Formats: sequence, structure tokens, C-alpha cells
Amino acid sequence: MLLTDGYGTASAKDPNYNCIAWAAKQDQKHWWEPRNEPGCYWPPGIPTDYSIESFIGVFEWLGYSVCSDGRLEDGFEKVVIYEADGVGFTHVALQLSDGRWASKLGPAEDIEHRSPKGLESEGYGRPTKFLKRPRLNNALSGSAIGQL
Repeated sequence: MLLTDGYGTASAKDPNYNCIAWAAKQDQKHWWEPRNEPGCYWPPGIPTDYSIESFIGVFEWLGYSVCSDGRLEDGFEKVVIYEADGVGFTHVALQLSDGRWASKLGPAEDIEHRSPKGLESEGYGRPTKFLKRPRLNNALSGSAIGQL
């Protein structure tokens, strides 16, 4: 889907953080896995499982609340949680201030893509839960794919 949806690379490969850290704007360490490893972080009191509820809990802990969709809303930033049948959580992406989306692809690059559906695949699952919070001053602006 990414080839038809459009995407651009926004950073070089970096195995030191993952999609959760990227979406949380805390890309100095891994969040969640590998569990119990030095340099790995997880918010207190939230189960470390693959349930969508746990990942919703992480983003609620960060000030987000569940919303109905990924449409751009003035004054808000959004994330989308992906899941796959039989697996649960698979990925999270962050909406940029121009309405496009940014994803950290495992240990690989950060990319920017037009829509949450652009990353939908067997490996990344499908976008299922959207959350939003008031936009912070340090919001990512997006630049890698220009005006698609």
C-alpha cells in the first residue's frame, strides 16, 4: 500500500527506539520491548502485553483520549494504533501537523505517509484506534514527502 499511497524517508535507520517511542516523542530509548532490558521504558501500572487496551492506556497516560477518526483537527495531534487478528498490537503512527502521518519502521527508518491505510499490511496490521490530545509546541511538522 505504501507505494500507491506515497511515502518518504524522514530519517536514517536507528535501532535505538521503536514506533511507540517515536509516537510518544521520546525517541531516546525503546518503549515496551525488549522487556526488562536496560534502556527500555514502559509507563508504570500499564500491562506489558499485546492488548490494544494496554496501548490505548499508554497514550491516555500521555494525555491522549480516544477519538473517532484520523481527520486533521486544528489544535490537536493524533496517533493511530494498528492491530492484527490473533496478534493484537502491531504498530502506532503519529499524525503530522499537515495531516500526513509518521511511522518508525521497527529498527529501520522513520517514514512519512499520506494516510494510516498506507501502512496497512500483513506485517503492520490495520489501523483501528485513533487518539488525540491538544497539540504540543514541539509537534512534528513533516517534510520528507513534500506536497503529495
